[in-house]
Amino acid sequence: MTQRLLYDTKKEAKLESVREIRVILLRLLSLKRVDEALANRISLAFTEAATNIIKHGNPKAATLQVTLSQDGAHFYLALMDDGEPWDITRQSYQGLDSVLKEHESGRGLELINAFADTVDYQSHHAGNFHCLSLSWSLPEKCHQPRILIVEDELVAQNLYHSYLSERYQIDIVADGMQALTQFKKHDYDLLLSDINMPRMDGMSLREQLLEQKNGQLTPFIFLTAADNSQLIERANFLGVDDYLQKPVNKNQLLQSVDRAIYRSVQLKKAMGEMINERICGSLLPQTPLDIPYWQCQLQQSHSERGGGDIFHFYPFKDEAGTEASLIMLADIEGHDETAKFFSHAFAGYLRGIIQGYLDGASAALTVGAVSIEHLMQQISNGIYMDRLLSQSTITLLLLSVHSGGRVRIVSAGHPSPFILGAGSMCQLDVGGLLPGLIENARYQMTQVEIKQSERLVLYTDGLLESKTPTQRFVESDILQQLNKSIAHPPDRAVRQLIEHFEQLVDPHAQDDATLILLQAKESVSLQKMDNQLKG
Repeated sequence: MTQRLLYDTKKEAKLESVREIRVILLRLLSLKRVDEALANRISLAFTEAATNIIKHGNPKAATLQVTLSQDGAHFYLALMDDGEPWDITRQSYQGLDSVLKEHESGRGLELINAFADTVDYQSHHAGNFHCLSLSWSLPEKCHQPRILIVEDELVAQNLYHSYLSERYQIDIVADGMQALTQFKKHDYDLLLSDINMPRMDGMSLREQLLEQKNGQLTPFIFLTAADNSQLIERANFLGVDDYLQKPVNKNQLLQSVDRAIYRSVQLKKAMGEMINERICGSLLPQTPLDIPYWQCQLQQSHSERGGGDIFHFYPFKDEAGTEASLIMLADIEGHDETAKFFSHAFAGYLRGIIQGYLDGASAALTVGAVSIEHLMQQISNGIYMDRLLSQSTITLLLLSVHSGGRVRIVSAGHPSPFILGAGSMCQLDVGGLLPGLIENARYQMTQVEIKQSERLVLYTDGLLESKTPTQRFVESDILQQLNKSIAHPPDRAVRQLIEHFEQLVDPHAQDDATLILLQAKESVSLQKMDNQLKG
């Protein structure tokens, strides 16, 4: 089958380019109405391969070229570079379950083999040019929007099929009875029906569909040679989207179909936004946040269609018997109308399993009973085993914050926090597999100490990966403002940063953005000493 090129770019081999291409790939796949699970597999395979080429190549690659193409049954991604050859097809693949930490996975062999259906590699030594080719089978539901044509005349069937098949999947039946059978088998984006047909006419078909599940929400267009005012009035009474008289030309038909499908999509989007308003408030705790030994300031910007960010904190006693807090920050990936439902489901699941774990640790009364790396493994296994939660992608950050500025961090695919100081900003080297990706994934804990003059910056990827209306990434602007924000109190800093973000970002951004600033409070003894000196 002939492949159609969907995307082709050549960029400098750096991590910023990888992030930019990943965002574009996800947006393109979303526009193609690709199932989110498949879209995530494609973007994750690309990200893993490109990141490893940039980080580990010797000699290093100077450029990356990426193409994405499609035929009727597959997606194809080609990643070309001019660095060190890396033929993963010649390496032993033991399966993803054998790899539990990033440094054990070599250069991402297991991840790439797990995410892609086929892997091929070609190295052109003469031109110092190498190409990694990946492909994925295209499920039927990832194709174009699907239309059912109900028409008994063969000539008309062929004509309408030729008009619409470039943009849509087309199924054709000859009467209303056949249409009802097809409607029960498939999810259609629109029905286009004649009126005068044998066995069951178009009017009766419409009446029957209105009584069926999803029948009222599926756009419906009548197309008939009949010019009868009573017929038109009856059709309008049945709530059809349009009534076209034969003969109809291609532009006429396409405009009517496009308009009806677009209106349906907008209606579903509006319904999703209403649900979003009700759900988002339950995902974040009320502020201000009372965390022992720490100032914690949180601010969020909600998108139109993002999956949703979840933040919560839980008090507990650490191994020294001192008050501590466990902090959870999660980002539910997704840009469709069901993403907020997953956010709500994940919020309940995460809060339940974390609170249950802490209650069990408290009852055990053992030193070091709270292990956030073990907790992350329990969460990941729960997602892996759950039929609902495993259908969505989540990134997760767990932290335990203690007295004296001590922080323990475990990440599962979440953006790494920053430590912000006067004139300095560094990103922590923490990472781990996405939760639920494999069974019994292992996670590594990183411990840091935050000085009283420093801040720990937590965030979700929407903060840095969103774009301006001119399609420029906001990352550099936000990081500059973040670096300057150390001069202001945490509450003012976080508020101004989100205000600046909302001024920059495209108003139709598809991802929520959450920003959290943590700063250690002065100890009681230091406060008393300071007061005495002032006195």
